[in-house]
Amino acid sequence: MDRRSEPGLDTTAPLDPSLRVPRDGYDRFRQLVVRSCERFAGVWGREAADLILLIPDLLLLFADLARDPRVNRRYKAVAAAVVAYTISPVDLLPEALLGPLGLADDVALAFMALDLMLNRVDQEIVRQLWRGEADLLAVSQAGLKLARRVIPAPLYNRLLRWIEARP
Repeated sequence: MDRRSEPGLDTTAPLDPSLRVPRDGYDRFRQLVVRSCERFAGVWGREAADLILLIPDLLLLFADLARDPRVNRRYKAVAAAVVAYTISPVDLLPEALLGPLGLADDVALAFMALDLMLNRVDQEIVRQLWRGEADLLAVSQAGLKLARRVIPAPLYNRLLRWIEARP
């Protein structure tokens, strides 16, 4: 029975995600990501989980940017590199060892590249290609803020130089 249909509950209010029963593998994956991030990352764990769960939307955006004829070759290369790095099993923080927390480097790189795209590619193109539900600028700002907190400054600066130096 859906908890929203119980007497005394507001049926128009969205159901608290923590009360939701997992329906499929993706729901279980989402719960695993949230629990793992909260356990390992403490206070900002839920924020990290929310951003990690944006990876599919970000990957679709970068794949679309890499194929869009209106995007400069340089930024197509950056977009393709982000997709390749994110889906590659070889990276700085391996998911196989760290679980969902191992996605932190992938997420940081994706948000750094997203910031570059929003500043160097026509924003209208980027917004047209965005399939996510969240506001793209808010997503970018939240992601960069978290990346700066999670990634040590020398590594963050190195990643930023790498992204900006792509042909």
